[in-house]
Amino acid sequence: IAENIARFSAAEDDEVVLAAKAARVNDMILSLPNGYDTKVGGSAGGLSGGQQQRIGLARALFGAPPLLILDEPNSNLDSDGEAALAAVICEVKAAGAAVLIVGHRPSTIAEADSILFLNKGAAIDYGPRDDVLARIRAAQAARATAPPQPPAPPDTSVIEAEQQSKTAAKRPKRKTQARRKPTAKSATETKSTCK
Repeated sequence: IAENIARFSAAEDDEVVLAAKAARVNDMILSLPNGYDTKVGGSAGGLSGGQQQRIGLARALFGAPPLLILDEPNSNLDSDGEAALAAVICEVKAAGAAVLIVGHRPSTIAEADSILFLNKGAAIDYGPRDDVLARIRAAQAARATAPPQPPAPPDTSVIEAEQQSKTAAKRPKRKTQARRKPTAKSATETKSTCK
């Protein structure tokens, strides 16, 4: 666990413990049979998803980065883990670091100052957290009270095109005749009307 938190660098033990304490995971690590020397790997050494996530948070905090990016940081956390995460985010922000949180749960964005709301890769809304959340809730309420829309008619253009090609294939082919040269009169009648 110590190597994992230190990102496999030659870090001092006190730096690792400092990151673990900042992530509020030190006591949990010390409760493991081998503490910071607990081996973790593909199966994470029997750690729960929440424990793995909290150790990952300690790794993210290692070295006190000026920018902390958290992607679904509470997806496996219990209520104690979520409370610890909220406290960590507040402390990191108070220390002057920027925190970027990607999340879906309301508890994930509870500590956000601003929200950028994305849908299918497009920015839908941006602004102060409470303002954006109010607009999202208003839009959801409007959709919930709107009368149901009838389903869109199916796109029949592909079917129609197939039917036309089948019909054309069944028609007997006409003999093509050689085109006649236009006469002077017919040539003047075919001039463009564009000016």
